[in-house]
Amino acid sequence: ARQGKQVTVVDKAGICSGTSGATFALVWVHAKEPLHYMELSLTSSELYPSVVAELDQDVLLEQPGGLTLCMNDEEMDAAKAQIQRQSKSPRFKGIVIDARRVHELQTGISEEVVGAVHSPHEGHIDSIRYVTSLSRRARTLGVDFMTYTEVTGIELKDGAINGVETAEGRIATTKVVNCTGAHAEAISAMAGINTPMRPVRGQVVVTLPMARVQWMPMSTVRQAATGQFFMGATFEDVGFDKRIT
Repeated sequence: ARQGKQVTVVDKAGICSGTSGATFALVWVHAKEPLHYMELSLTSSELYPSVVAELDQDVLLEQPGGLTLCMNDEEMDAAKAQIQRQSKSPRFKGIVIDARRVHELQTGISEEVVGAVHSPHEGHIDSIRYVTSLSRRARTLGVDFMTYTEVTGIELKDGAINGVETAEGRIATTKVVNCTGAHAEAISAMAGINTPMRPVRGQVVVTLPMARVQWMPMSTVRQAATGQFFMGATFEDVGFDKRIT
């Protein structure tokens, strides 16, 4: 939109009604594989501050780095192998640290920890504040939003995209960006493209606010600036079943 393009966002529900409204909300880099996925995540991590600076409210972005704890020698070996793979990228700065350094970075961690991956690229955010603020900023730049509108088809002409069919009518366009996350496979199929994708349900425990004691997010526990702990998550192969158990 900033470059003068006419942009329309079509969402079959409301803003932040999907993954963005239910995510653990980490800005996470080091655990993403293969290498090109990690580098995409790293680029995203680097872009956050400049995007957030344009928004109309504090979205609680913190990027102090992050930890993935290792509880035994086997996990340490796996961590070292992963960091060795990721370090093929000259931009990646993650390292494996010993238990002493873990306790220096974050007090209160179990004495059973033998080490961790420490990556300076990591952080966390309030995803609901972020996405709703982002949508407001997009509107000021001229982006149109069609919410509660389902895409029913992608029109092709001579092998190229010629439009998008929605429940509210046709949008004439030659370019479509598939931003549908877990639903990406179904949208790609409308254009004759195979994008293998399957949803995995995650469930997270969110506590009441309490005094801040954790400053560096970890892969399965973080404390937001508002004081709530986020703890989890599960990985459940149950399709698009969003129920909480």
